Amino acid sequence: PKTYQQKLFFIRDFQLFNERDCLIAAASSAWVVIDGSTRRLVPPQKLEGLRLPNTPGEHGLDEPLEKIALPDGGEERFRQKVRYSDLDEVGHMNNGRYVERICDAFELQTYEKQEMAWIQINFDKETRYNEELAVFRQPMGDEDGLFGIKGLNLSTNARAFEALVKFCPINITLGMD
Repeated sequence: PKTYQQKLFFIRDFQLFNERDCLIAAASSAWVVIDGSTRRLVPPQKLEGLRLPNTPGEHGLDEPLEKIALPDGGEERFRQKVRYSDLDEVGHMNNGRYVERICDAFELQTYEKQEMAWIQINFDKETRYNEELAVFRQPMGDEDGLFGIKGLNLSTNARAFEALVKFCPINITLGMD
């Protein structure tokens, strides 16, 4: 845990290291607390006794978390209903399942020629059991390898998520001396 943002979001940072202690991934994430019975947001000020640890200088990413605002449109890649195995303990689709849907918006050939350099996701509205999610993909502007992905909950007509994904050519280095 790092801090609060906009008096609503809990900011958490992550760094992942391999067995040689080399950084292989870094992330920042913003979370909200939801009242399980009302399904409404609970601001940090309402959580009595809550204190975040003081971790100055420890950041996954130094850049601020910004809202994604994708334009309308894009090519529909697929539709899929939310199933039991997609759900988390509060009954909506687990964050990891959204990442899987984003990854599935690309063909296998994309992954054979390129690697995902980074991904940014905004989770907008929950998707619940048996609701149908349509996933759309669109290239973003003139930047090569940058795509916008969005998920529309067809059952509620609400945007479930928006994402930006950046691909780069695979950099293969042959270990020849």
